[in-house]
Amino acid sequence: MRRSFALLALAGAAAVAVLSGCSGQSATAASRPAPVTTSAPSAPVLANRGTDWPAVVGSMVAYGQWLLTTGDPASAGVVTQAGCASADSLDGVLKSLAASDAMVHTSPVTLTAVTGPASPGDRATVRVTATRAAEAVVVKGQTGLSTSAKTVWLEDRPELSATSFTITLARGADHGWRFCSVTDPVGDPDSEAVTRLL
Repeated sequence: MRRSFALLALAGAAAVAVLSGCSGQSATAASRPAPVTTSAPSAPVLANRGTDWPAVVGSMVAYGQWLLTTGDPASAGVVTQAGCASADSLDGVLKSLAASDAMVHTSPVTLTAVTGPASPGDRATVRVTATRAAEAVVVKGQTGLSTSAKTVWLEDRPELSATSFTITLARGADHGWRFCSVTDPVGDPDSEAVTRLL
């Protein structure tokens, strides 16, 4: 009796393997979805020269957002001027992301009311109004925002409702503009706000 039960169990297991089309694997193991993962996008083209302020600032913001998706402090100097408050602030955020193996799932920033000088020297003050949706900070490699994708969600960056910023840009030796300081003169005039803008 014990031998016939063992043969029936073995025959049943073989039938399941044949019916599922997976030799040696159960149907359950074969149908499990893989975790959703994506790699960081390529760096956007940076157009930070000239005085077309909507294009210049828009390009710098897009590059800054890309930095938040990579968490790479070594690249912060591409859009921030060394020794300026913006450089220190962005560098600190990028180092924090890198230490947590995290990234920001960025939302596009919309810039309106962009004004700046027609003939600047090595510094330019540009005023913008910016908005963007809330953003998630997630563990790298698990960037799907679906709960079924088992994303490791660390925190939210709040929505940026229409906010006016005053941006001081510094022109580098390569003639490209870089953030030197970004302030929110109405909401928080004493704090560096480059990471809020991004």
